[in-house]
Amino acid sequence: MAAPLVGKLLVLGGSSFVGKHLLARLTTAQYTATYAANACPGMVKFDCTSMRLAEAVGDLAAFDQALLLLGDTQPDSCVRDPARSQAVNVDGIKRVIGDLLAAGVPPIFVSSEFVFDGNKGRYSETDMPNPILLYGVQKLAVERYLESVTEDYAVLRLAKVYGGEIGDGTLFTNWLPAIERGGQQKCASDQRFSPIYVDDVVDALLKVAESRVRGVFHLGGPEGLSRMECLEALLTQVRSVRPVAVETVPCRINDFEFSETRPVDVSMRIDKLAAEIGFSPRRVEDFCHSLMAAK
Repeated sequence: MAAPLVGKLLVLGGSSFVGKHLLARLTTAQYTATYAANACPGMVKFDCTSMRLAEAVGDLAAFDQALLLLGDTQPDSCVRDPARSQAVNVDGIKRVIGDLLAAGVPPIFVSSEFVFDGNKGRYSETDMPNPILLYGVQKLAVERYLESVTEDYAVLRLAKVYGGEIGDGTLFTNWLPAIERGGQQKCASDQRFSPIYVDDVVDALLKVAESRVRGVFHLGGPEGLSRMECLEALLTQVRSVRPVAVETVPCRINDFEFSETRPVDVSMRIDKLAAEIGFSPRRVEDFCHSLMAAK
């Protein structure tokens, strides 16, 4: 069933994980979507480092709003090639925003939980960002740019997104094959975040577009959880269906090899967005129950 949007939505980064799920909820008449590297049927190619937006999508005045999902969203990739990620995640997106605003198209920019340093957790929109990852620095730079050039925008700081399809590369579905194999499962017990199901992300993005809320909002799940707590929630539901021989081994997130030290607790409060759009994302426990019930 198509979502009730007013006007046409420009989805930049439609080939992303969230983008593909969002487009599945719309009719082709409701949007134009772009990709950069991964060609997708029905989308148009747009490289924000070498093209102007109108070259790819035509008259920008045809769009009511633009959703900005494009960019390099992998922290390790960003720091391995900082010049490239700066060109994509900051310079290119600033040009996109400039083109959109010149055409009177308000942007909805998807930022990240990683604008925070992870020292506190349970962050609200009034907490001061202090990123320790280059990716977070780049996201915050775009946030600050938007604040400086317009009031007609929305920023959604996105928490860790998970899906429910085997092979989608997300949190719970990545664990399932390892659980089936059995043995030891090493998992960080100190890193905390606010994991959110991709369908709930899509619900929120569409409601934000429809209701035209403006400002900075946190978009995450209803609870702050550690990776270990997420794994244990999944194991509880798997064991309710069949026995598995898995031993969980707690560790610290920075025991793993990353290009940069990972922030420990980037959990976020979602009260502000919930009040604005009636947002009520599902709990991890309920998702895990549904996941196993479908198998």
